[in-house]
Amino acid sequence: MLGSPQRLASAVLVAVEHLRSGSIVETVCPASQQVGRRPAEHSHGVMGTTCEAWMVRGMQMILDHYLDPSMRGLEWSAGSGSFWALRRLHHLHSVEHNVAWAAFLQSTLREQLPHLALKWTLAAVPCRDDTPGECAHNDGQSETPGANYTEYVGTVGTRWAAEYPFDYVLVDGRRRDECLDEVLHRQPGMLSPRYGVLVLDNSDRPYTADVPAHWLCVSLRAFARTHGRQVIVDETTLWMRCPSVDDANCATARRDIQRALGLLPARGRHAGGSNHTLGTRCPLPRT
Repeated sequence: MLGSPQRLASAVLVAVEHLRSGSIVETVCPASQQVGRRPAEHSHGVMGTTCEAWMVRGMQMILDHYLDPSMRGLEWSAGSGSFWALRRLHHLHSVEHNVAWAAFLQSTLREQLPHLALKWTLAAVPCRDDTPGECAHNDGQSETPGANYTEYVGTVGTRWAAEYPFDYVLVDGRRRDECLDEVLHRQPGMLSPRYGVLVLDNSDRPYTADVPAHWLCVSLRAFARTHGRQVIVDETTLWMRCPSVDDANCATARRDIQRALGLLPARGRHAGGSNHTLGTRCPLPRT
């Protein structure tokens, strides 16, 4: 079944087996299709490249095996991951706060990947200054109280409610707490009630995600060696929405997922020099 718990469990196992063997699945694309930059510690074995979604490599491999051309996706924050997702989804809706960046992405897609352009609905919704000049802080990435992202957060509900539900929702970019609240509370029909997938990047940060405990959960943390020590690069968390607490499909998949994740180093350990461990957002697998 497409978009099923068992499909997710299989994708997790494939990704784990690659990580255990020190191998990865990577999308390689021409330089003309690459967008964005990566710091040196975000190597291709740890994080997605400029041809891919900028998230933990292990999670990207899970999604690479899970996403399907029949699925419809939504994301807050556009970039290289948008092009990567468009190659895998039926249609993608994206919200981006940087208007110039959104225009660059749209132009690049039309020039380099015109066959994907019809699959993309992009809304550029800038920050609004409640206090003059606030949105310009931090190189246009301001999250201060005087920077108003109400329209950015709420655009999905005001523009695209008729497109609900989405099979895949990625929360990245600005005001992630508020975006999560949109998915989980304010717009409960946004995420498909039957096995919709919600992904939060940089989930090692203290974002509030009060996801129901019966949803499936996978969280991976990536490390890099810098100045002779292991440092956290990123954590990405995925939840699958289960229709009910006693959903049999989710119960079976939960056992399979925990069995697979139990093969990875536990959080705080780096057995065998692994650059991935279990993240902090999900219960540890039962042993």
